[in-house]
Amino acid sequence: MSEKKGKKKISKTYPVAKQILMIAGIGAFIAGSLIMPGLPILLRGYRFEKQEYPEEEEWEQFDQRRLRRRLLEMRKKKLIRIYRIGERYAVQITEKGRKRLLQYKISDLTIPTPSSWDKRWRIVSYDVPKGKNRARDAMRDTLKRLGFLQLQKSVYLFPYPCNEAIDFIRELYGIGENVTLLTIGYLENEDAYKEYFHL
Repeated sequence: MSEKKGKKKISKTYPVAKQILMIAGIGAFIAGSLIMPGLPILLRGYRFEKQEYPEEEEWEQFDQRRLRRRLLEMRKKKLIRIYRIGERYAVQITEKGRKRLLQYKISDLTIPTPSSWDKRWRIVSYDVPKGKNRARDAMRDTLKRLGFLQLQKSVYLFPYPCNEAIDFIRELYGIGENVTLLTIGYLENEDAYKEYFHL
């Protein structure tokens, strides 16, 4: 029997930007064969500890030809940097790439619903300057998608703990100092709000 007959061909996945940025977010070694000729490489001057980065196997899930092309595209867009460390290469995310990764993560953002309500209300208010219209619109749309109830133009209500989600939104849209989160124990006419949130 032929030895090849018993081997199962492993299907490689298409490298999407989100996956690459997630790996680059913690840094990872990369095979030299993926480095295209003429690709600018940054040299690091400080002592490098091997355990800081995952090994090259992180990239083996991807189709290598497509991965090489995608890495080049992302480097040109300044989403990643490629470093040479001794005889090895490593990929790291840039600040621009980190912001892009946050944008990918916002679509997956949810607020967990506890088994019981703690009888406290969360009020989110924001006063975003006119020069940040896009951030203000994105803030509004995100709060609505997460299930917040709009009380006034820039004031929203929610019954469950949401500190982590609000901190994430502040960081993503760069409006941390313009957003206020309050937690209160009583709200006037709250029976109507209890009914709205099915409490």
